[in-house]
Amino acid sequence: MLTNGTFVCGRPLKRGGPPGESIDRSRKKGVRVFWMRLTLSVKVFLFGACVVLITVAALVSLAVWQSGRYNDLAQREVDGLINADLDHITLGIYNLVQTENEAVQQQVDADLNVAQHLLAEAGGVGLATESVSWTAENQLSDERTAIRLPKMLVGGQWLGSNPDPTVETSVVDEVTRLGGESATIFQRMNPRGDMLRVATTVKTTKGLRATGTYIPAINPDGTANPVVASVMSGKTYSGRAYVVNAYYLTAYQPMRDVKGAIVGMLYVGVRLADVEARVRQSILRTPVGRTGYVFVLGGAGKERGRYIISQRGERDGEDIWESRDSDGRPVVQEAIKKAVALKPGELAAERYRWQNPGESAPRWKVVRLAYFRPWDWVIAASVYEDELQSYRATLSGGRQRMTGFMGAAGFAITLIMGLLAAFFAWRTMGRVRRLTAAVESVTRGSLDGTVAHATRSAFWHGPST
Repeated sequence: MLTNGTFVCGRPLKRGGPPGESIDRSRKKGVRVFWMRLTLSVKVFLFGACVVLITVAALVSLAVWQSGRYNDLAQREVDGLINADLDHITLGIYNLVQTENEAVQQQVDADLNVAQHLLAEAGGVGLATESVSWTAENQLSDERTAIRLPKMLVGGQWLGSNPDPTVETSVVDEVTRLGGESATIFQRMNPRGDMLRVATTVKTTKGLRATGTYIPAINPDGTANPVVASVMSGKTYSGRAYVVNAYYLTAYQPMRDVKGAIVGMLYVGVRLADVEARVRQSILRTPVGRTGYVFVLGGAGKERGRYIISQRGERDGEDIWESRDSDGRPVVQEAIKKAVALKPGELAAERYRWQNPGESAPRWKVVRLAYFRPWDWVIAASVYEDELQSYRATLSGGRQRMTGFMGAAGFAITLIMGLLAAFFAWRTMGRVRRLTAAVESVTRGSLDGTVAHATRSAFWHGPST
């Protein structure tokens, strides 16, 4: 009977569902049929294998997750150690320079005491009533000025104006014979305090005594000269100073006449280049990473932006103030400005991209900076980041090897446990089959059947009846 399409022959007509729903029902039915066809021993084996596989997978996943966490922690710790090592290298050079400076300055101060003693033994300084003409040359600007000054006397004798290093000049030559490197007696030129060298062992580029050169009270840039300012205030100046044509570690002390007026100053000093030579090799031999190095730049004045100590000493004296990195940044200027603002013992960092000739692409470079103000040294330890971070590949490779080993071990454990599960399933199902056969025999009315019973030894060696 067909009524409005709902019933056919008294049974309801099934309406067609979506195609996907029909496919899902077919798949589920197929899975159920497949599962029902499996023997009990196979089902037991599959169950045991799945339990082992899930357990091993969970343990391996947990181990991989933990190894990832420990790998990240190790990388952070090593990053910290690398940064600390870079700091230690920079501070180590800073402390080396500071120690050398203190040792040399002590030597210079001792030389000043010797010069004072010799000057006092010679009778002290004074000014004669008779004057003499000088052509005074500004050591900073080379400007020459004609001037007349009273003769400067030591022990009542005029020091003269001797430019010849082969001719003896009293006091200053004796200071150098007793161990001092250089010595000078200055005469005050005017009320503002310009100081004229009237007796000296410091030489010009021509090899003559620098007699007749003077230190101006005001520098060409309009600032007060620190040496003259200190001496004119009645204090001894100690430290780095420009002397004729080079920098020295110096000591300057006021000289007074019998009335207590400052009439000049007494100087001793050691050429800074000679002191630098004592630390230069230590700096050049300091390794930073694989190709990194330590270098020194001038921080101010004429030496600003110039290499004082370059890599392998190959670019010493070169002006790199205008150098720019691969992104066009004036990285040298930024680094020096950052460094000269540091306090003693403080560090700063600069990071930039740099591409050397022959390299296909720029690489990130990191620099630690320190500033040793007494020498106007910007000390820098420079290294490429990828050299410092090579350990990351080692850690990552170790983690990958460990993950692979754990995966292989998990697979082996799963295989072994699966085989054991199959063995136990086979042994157990053998007994089940014998028991089933005996039960079926009883149901058919036969009471002559026997049922094997297992003992502990029979589990391994077979059943007994």
